[in-house]
Amino acid sequence: MAIRTISEGNHLRLTFSVPKRHRIQFNVDADYPVTTYILDDDGLGEFHAGYEIPSYGGFVNRKHHKQDLYLLFSGHWHLIIMNKEPHPVKANFEVYL
Repeated sequence: MAIRTISEGNHLRLTFSVPKRHRIQFNVDADYPVTTYILDDDGLGEFHAGYEIPSYGGFVNRKHHKQDLYLLFSGHWHLIIMNKEPHPVKANFEVYL
C-alpha cells in the first residue's frame, strides 16, 4: 500500500486509464475519516469547479474504504481522497486494475 499525508481541507487525486475489462477495485485506510469519489473526466471538471459531484463510487466520512466497481465509461478514471478534517490525515491506498 502507498501512504500519503493529506493536509487539512485538501485532497489527493489518483488518475488511471480505464482497463479493458472496465473492472477496478480500491482500498483506502486512513487514520481519520476521509471521503472518496470515483470520477470520470467530466466529473473531475465539475469537482474542481465546485459543483455537485456525480460520483461512480466511493464513501463519505469513513476510515476504511473498499470497493469493487465496473466502470460504464472509457478513458480515464480518478480516485479522489478528500480530507475534511481540521488536521492532516495519513491515508494508505491500493488500486487494482
